[in-house]
Amino acid sequence: MAITPERENQVLFSIPYYNTPSVWITRRDRDIDINDKDALEGLSVGVQRGTIRDSYVTQMYGDTLDIHRYSSSQDVANDLVSGRLDLSFEDYPLAVDTFHFKDDDSDFKKIGENIKTPTSIFGKGAAMAFRKRDKELAAEFNQAIRDVYADGTYDKLMKQYFDYDISLPVGKQ
Repeated sequence: MAITPERENQVLFSIPYYNTPSVWITRRDRDIDINDKDALEGLSVGVQRGTIRDSYVTQMYGDTLDIHRYSSSQDVANDLVSGRLDLSFEDYPLAVDTFHFKDDDSDFKKIGENIKTPTSIFGKGAAMAFRKRDKELAAEFNQAIRDVYADGTYDKLMKQYFDYDISLPVGKQ
């Protein structure tokens, strides 16, 4: 479950143990440098309304990009596919499934780095939720997460099942 301030008031969270990144997607034939704000001036981006990606694009690129907000990620994808958008900012696993950007014959590509920060927008990651009174169980779970990080099991499993980094700095929590 994603850790939010509202949920922290209701449940006891374990330490966060994963966070999927967000990515920029554009058509393969486009040459867009997401780090060059001058070159982004006037380009359009689609995001799902009310998501962390909407918040990120609004805060970081609201003065540069023409932001189009949609009620669903599928609506964003439809407009990128049809050419009505220059960019999409999407959750990585959803972008893989929707745009198949890693396939050589895909019409789309990922540009820029995978994005998981700032924490003020993307949150602390995902964690297990416990009843507030289950402090001992949460502590045991937290130790198990720390142990699988420490012995390398987490990295081994992540690399086996994911081709992107979902890890968080668990040792500091």
